[in-house]
Amino acid sequence: MKNEAEIHRMSDAECRAELKRLCAVGFRPATGCHFSERFLDDASVIVEYEYTKAQEQTRTDPFFPANVDIVGVYINGQMIDPSCIKESTVERWKDEILEDLEYE
Repeated sequence: MKNEAEIHRMSDAECRAELKRLCAVGFRPATGCHFSERFLDDASVIVEYEYTKAQEQTRTDPFFPANVDIVGVYINGQMIDPSCIKESTVERWKDEILEDLEYE
């Protein structure tokens, strides 16, 4: 995040680029991942996750429930590791995403 003096010295193009970075404009998830907007306290953040569909039990394969793994959290223009977030919050996000995917 830039300080006030740095912002005043930025050109219009640099200001637009910084705003796009902070708002994740044009940001794409990694291959095989998806984005979901979630809340961290009262702030909206972008959560990057991998989703594995449930596998039904067959004669040769066991049942596996659907699963969501949080791989990153985009906050203030930076992707951070989910281990920096309270475990209870990450678990809540996983549950919410799974619930949202059930109704798609």
